[in-house]
Amino acid sequence: IQQVETMGIDSVKYPEAVNSKIGEIYTNKYDNGKINVLFKVLNRRNVELCKVQYIFFDGSKMEKQVIDSMRAIVLQKYKNGTDFTALVKEYTMDGNSTGDLQWFYKGMMVEEFEEAVMPRRKGEIFNVDVDSRKWYYVVLKTHDNLNTTLTELVGIQYEN
Repeated sequence: IQQVETMGIDSVKYPEAVNSKIGEIYTNKYDNGKINVLFKVLNRRNVELCKVQYIFFDGSKMEKQVIDSMRAIVLQKYKNGTDFTALVKEYTMDGNSTGDLQWFYKGMMVEEFEEAVMPRRKGEIFNVDVDSRKWYYVVLKTHDNLNTTLTELVGIQYEN
């Protein structure tokens, strides 16, 4: 038996949560029925979701002045028609070769990042600095924000 804490967004990962009441327990089977997860619905709340693509520059490996120069090059290439995903592959300094950041809501990311990207509109491209961690980004807002209901779940995984 393994306890799994998870957050599910209604009708996306955990459709059973949509019809379950707070406090209710239900099960799901995964891996062709070999793994069972017993879920309990803990809470339900409204959230605003955000989705972006990013290019990450690591300030612990490169001086900020060099990063700013590289970000200016990225922005110019994008404005000249270069596909953002191609720019991600060329410039990003983390393992995310597409730069796609899945839907997130307030509290999932570093506060400085969230504050910079949440108010933006689809199609905007901009720099984000998280100086406290030496994380620097070029961000493309790929979708307008969505409002949805988030169901908080806790699960216990067990095998047959």
